Amino acid sequence: MQYKRFDQAHVENPSPGWYRAGLASMEDVSVDWFEKPPGHISKKHSHENIQVFVVLKGVFILHTENESVTLNAMDVAWVDSWEEHWSENPGTEPARGLNIFTPGRAFPYWTK
Repeated sequence: MQYKRFDQAHVENPSPGWYRAGLASMEDVSVDWFEKPPGHISKKHSHENIQVFVVLKGVFILHTENESVTLNAMDVAWVDSWEEHWSENPGTEPARGLNIFTPGRAFPYWTK
C-alpha cells in the first residue's frame, strides 16, 4: 500500500483562488484535487489523457466543442484523449473536486 496525506501533497496556485494538489501519480493513473474560485474559466485545451472530473462541492460546468454539462456535488463527467475541453465555476462559492487521469500525469503538469 502507498498513501499520501492531503497536508503533504504538492500544491500549486496557477491563478488567484485556483488551487491544485497532486495526490497520486503513477504511470497508469493520477489523481489531483482542485479548487476553482467563483467566476473561474479555464483555457480550452486537450491532452493525451482521459480525464475524469468528480465534483465534491459547488457547481462546475464542463464544456467540449459539442456540449456543455453542469455538474453539482457528487456528479462525474469525463473527456476522451485529445478532446478539447474547458471548465468554469458559475457559482458564488469555490468548486472543489478531483481530476483522475489515465494514463497518469506527473504533477505539476501545467505551467503557470
